[in-house]
Amino acid sequence: MVKLFVIGAGRMGGAIAGGLISKGVFSADDMAAFDVNEIAAKSFAQHVGCCAFSRYDEALETLKSAPAVLLAVKPQTLEVALKAWRDLDVDFSQKLLISIVAGVKIECLSQLVSGTRIVRVMPNTPALVGCGAAAYAPGPGATSEDELLVEKILSAVGMARRMKEGDLDA
Repeated sequence: MVKLFVIGAGRMGGAIAGGLISKGVFSADDMAAFDVNEIAAKSFAQHVGCCAFSRYDEALETLKSAPAVLLAVKPQTLEVALKAWRDLDVDFSQKLLISIVAGVKIECLSQLVSGTRIVRVMPNTPALVGCGAAAYAPGPGATSEDELLVEKILSAVGMARRMKEGDLDA
């Protein structure tokens, strides 16, 4: 079963997924990814070694069963990306949503996927080579287990520190 589903198979999503595998946190079978860009999805699959989809219908059941989602899309595509999945009846309310979407606050994410446990993360580009420093802020519904999972994920590509959300953009 997939434990982490990555929406947005670009450089940062790929770097985090690759770090998780190289550090032994997850295996390739524990993760899957989706990107509307077929080239990005194929590149992710080759680089990371896990399944990557570029068609919603092919990815739907895998996403539905995943308990955690790493949201790694560009801010300008966020609403469209989440709406597409909601239109396909993906219920995010029972999932942990880990967002690395730059500049998008927990309040905004909560409006887009109400009832979801959210942890907002601000990674930096050295994560691309496993030497990152990331700050994260848990949303109101996030549990201590959620925070431990986020720390484990972020530690695979560098170091992680919990902060107040207001300090993430600094």
